[in-house]
This record gives sequence, structure tokens and C-alpha cells, in this order.
Amino acid sequence: AASDVYKRQGVYRRETGERRMKQITILAPAQDGIIADITGLLADSGINIENIDVEHYGSQVIVVMAVDALEDALTVLQRRTGWRVMCEDVILIKIRDEQGALAKISRRLADAGIDIRSLRFIERYDGFAIAALSADRMADARALLDDMSLSGNDANDPTRRKV
Repeated sequence: AASDVYKRQGVYRRETGERRMKQITILAPAQDGIIADITGLLADSGINIENIDVEHYGSQVIVVMAVDALEDALTVLQRRTGWRVMCEDVILIKIRDEQGALAKISRRLADAGIDIRSLRFIERYDGFAIAALSADRMADARALLDDMSLSGNDANDPTRRKV
């Protein structure tokens, strides 16, 4: 279920009840074995990859992932020369898994002048999808998407509206 995403990937701030998820993005030269190198480094360090997306763009590869040990993963990956390793907050949103749901969210952000930096589906279940979204103005995006955010103070509240 949705709350399981936080158990696996989220950061829970006990004092405020706030839940946030972070993702790692790696920009590296596209070369034979690059994904084996990345996944091998993490495996050798005892770090589990929870989800991963890989895209090749010309001479570069972009890897976006969530792991079970964020700080350890960052330390291991940043030691590697030639790779640019970044970490950023993402907003977790719960939307209906139906045609047009993502278009509504994208339009809501665009109309507010907020650019989506990254968007990926984390899991699907019971007619809903959990997506991780990063934007250029995260505070504004978080406020605008509060009605569907799982990153808020009451992620399990059944009265929260689902788009």
C-alpha cells in the first residue's frame, strides 16, 4: 500500500510527522558496463536498490534511483570520478490510475508556472498510482499538490482527495 513506500524509501521526521522521499540521480558517460558498475558498487556496499530508471542520451547515461540507505549510497557513488551524483527531494502523490489523471496534475503545475524536473511512477495498486515528482519550485509544487500528496502530515488520511 501507499504507506509502504515510506517504510522502504521515505524519510520520516518524527517531530513533525512529515514524510519525504529522496531520489539519487547519476549523470555518467555512456559506456559498456556502466549500469553493472553502478549496481555493483551499491551491492558490494550492502545497499539495496528499491527502484531504478535508466536512460541513454547521446554520450551520457542518466540513472534515477531510490535506495534503502541513502547516505551510504551517496558516499559510495560520489567517490567515483567522472560521475555527477545528485540527491533531491521528491513529492509523492497518489493519483487514480486512469487516462488523463497525469495530464490534470501536469496542467495544474504548468498553469502555476511550475516546471516538472522529473516524474516517475513508483508503484500501482487498487486503481491508484504512486508517483514521485520533482519540480523547479518544490515548496510551491508541494502546496499546490497538497490535496494528493503522500508527503504531507497525514498521508494515510482516507478523506484526502485523489485525482
